[in-house]
Amino acid sequence: MVKEIASVNQLFTQYSGMRPFGISLIVAGVYNGKSQLFETEPAGALAEYNAVAIGQGKKKAMEMLEKEYKAGITLEKAIKLALKIISATSYEKKQFDVNNVCFACIEEDKQFEMIPAEKLKEYL
Repeated sequence: MVKEIASVNQLFTQYSGMRPFGISLIVAGVYNGKSQLFETEPAGALAEYNAVAIGQGKKKAMEMLEKEYKAGITLEKAIKLALKIISATSYEKKQFDVNNVCFACIEEDKQFEMIPAEKLKEYL
């Protein structure tokens, strides 16, 4: 699926009159029992990561991930790190609000699960 998304993005950069897409996308899932995380870019570039960020605060978020993310991190520590990064890279004047984000858990051999805001508040 992610290869198809990247191919469509790249196709739209090839011909005059076609407007290229202007968005990066993070796609996560489980394939053949293996967790995978990809980023697609507007020009059609595709890369697989262990952890990645996109958007306005990408540089700072990636620096934090490089320092603090470790392979095999527990779900609890991953949620705390993600909340820390989102809070640190927020450009809004108001304080970070957990009700403005959505988290989901994708694990091998488990059902896709949205994590409710009430549970996220416990990690702040």
